[in-house]
Amino acid sequence: MIKILKQLGFLDSEGTPTERYHQYRRPDRSGQILAEGLRDGWKEACLVDTRLNERSQGQLVGIFSSVTGKGEASAQKIASTFKALADKADFESPAGEPTPPVPPSDVPTDDASRQPASPTHENSSGGLTLHQDIHIHLPATTDVAVFTAIFRALRNELVD
Repeated sequence: MIKILKQLGFLDSEGTPTERYHQYRRPDRSGQILAEGLRDGWKEACLVDTRLNERSQGQLVGIFSSVTGKGEASAQKIASTFKALADKADFESPAGEPTPPVPPSDVPTDDASRQPASPTHENSSGGLTLHQDIHIHLPATTDVAVFTAIFRALRNELVD
């Protein structure tokens, strides 16, 4: 999920939320901001088909397979991710419309952002909520080096 948020421009390379992320948190703009992120994140595919968000799952698989050069299994995952996000985005707003700055009163406080995410993935305003669970099943061993290697690999994967 971290890589997708970075691809959409919601997180910078260090994993810090960007202005786009803060704009997305505004219910009146979330659909438009998500569409901007999808257009930027899958720029090459959007150049191939400007109505990418209206394509079927099968059509998306073909487009993503040809654009990325990846196999059908990877293209299927990319297509399903794009489709799920595109269903929540507002593509009717013009592309490239400047994103106005968020007034400080519109940005949720840290306390609000620490609230647990809704398990339904959709909040009452119809916007997309993000929820991430990481489950780690560790091997039965007393060798600390094994645990160190596992957690180092996880950190490298999540931070990239």
